Amino acid sequence: MTLHTRKALLKNARVCLIGPRDLTALIGKLERIERLRSSGHLAQVASIGSTLKLLDLEADSMAKLTLVANSQSSPDIHEVSIFSPLGSALLGAVSGEVISLQNFARGCRYLVISVVDADAETD
Repeated sequence: MTLHTRKALLKNARVCLIGPRDLTALIGKLERIERLRSSGHLAQVASIGSTLKLLDLEADSMAKLTLVANSQSSPDIHEVSIFSPLGSALLGAVSGEVISLQNFARGCRYLVISVVDADAETD
């Protein structure tokens, strides 16, 4: 993981939490994921416990992280809370999707390379 990606994870995952409007969207995403889970199509959709491989399109580097449900994520061990801007944006993502975040004066863009469900992860 590059320094640029690590700084983005620290800034997005630990310092700030999402606001009320984003929390409403997060709840909608969780409900959608629950519907997908009941229909058996969850494997390719990022949910709590999923590990995602991302390509940072700004720094041209790879990152691997896991979405967690608590508000205190651990970027040092590549965990990102779904209550952070980055985690909220990644929740419900699928392989091939580009995730964009606005951070103060600049933005970050990540390409989701793969999504592995916690139950299916082997490495």
